[in-house]
Amino acid sequence: MNNGQAAQRTTEILNPVIQATRETFELMLNCAIEKVGVSLLEATDEQNDILATIALTGETNGSICLQFPRQTAFGVVERLVQIEPEEVDDLVCDCIGELANVIGGGTKSKLQQFALTLGLPQIVRTHSLRKCFAHEAQPLCLSYNSGLGPFHIAFAFENEGETNSAVSRAV
Repeated sequence: MNNGQAAQRTTEILNPVIQATRETFELMLNCAIEKVGVSLLEATDEQNDILATIALTGETNGSICLQFPRQTAFGVVERLVQIEPEEVDDLVCDCIGELANVIGGGTKSKLQQFALTLGLPQIVRTHSLRKCFAHEAQPLCLSYNSGLGPFHIAFAFENEGETNSAVSRAV
């Protein structure tokens, strides 16, 4: 698959990712979200506090990567388990991983035509969002605002047999 075809496949996944993200925040966190941007993810050295990546494989392969600034991640944890975290610890990572798992599962259910298998979420602390994807990948990045703070979701997909797993790049 050439870059144009990979970009087209990623674009096909856009609405299911948006729907799964919105549903997850509304149902799990009782929190409305507002999409404030969609763009190609550019190379950056920006270091983010917490990244959760989840791979989806099958007739198309790809990864979804969620990026949460520290305060947004803390807000998610407080909303989920009613505990105010003071540092990025195992509880924070587990909660963000569970959120990634639910968004990944929601995306998978909306893409039944690709017979996808959902991988386990991987948590990466303080890592560049762009480095979660293969160099040749053209991930889309969705920027959101929420009552818990800003966050980003980046994702890229391509045909079976081609590799674009954020998990293999980020860990």
